[in-house]
Amino acid sequence: MSRLRILNAFQIKLLMALLMLLDHLRYINNFIPADIASFFTFISRCVAPMFAYFAVEGIRNTHNLKKYCLRLSIFACIIFSGNKILNVILESMLNQEQILLFRNNNVIFTLALVY
Repeated sequence: MSRLRILNAFQIKLLMALLMLLDHLRYINNFIPADIASFFTFISRCVAPMFAYFAVEGIRNTHNLKKYCLRLSIFACIIFSGNKILNVILESMLNQEQILLFRNNNVIFTLALVY
């Protein structure tokens, strides 16, 4: 019996990354209205469990756990660096009335620490 597949794992990960991006828009003051930000927060609650699921799937299917954890850690550091650079750029663009609420939300770093 064939299984119906609508999205593959990569497409699901891209969708989860988009949902995460939408959720993080609420940290920029006056960027989106509060009711839309609440909706984005609601629909993005599935992101962390899905990334955890795919990390476990990756561990189950890897041949070298040390290399897998190293790649996960490197990707987490890249995300962290990008967050810091983006924060510096946005702080220089915004004036004092528009304070950017920077958060260190990095689910990949959390997953790398777990494994």
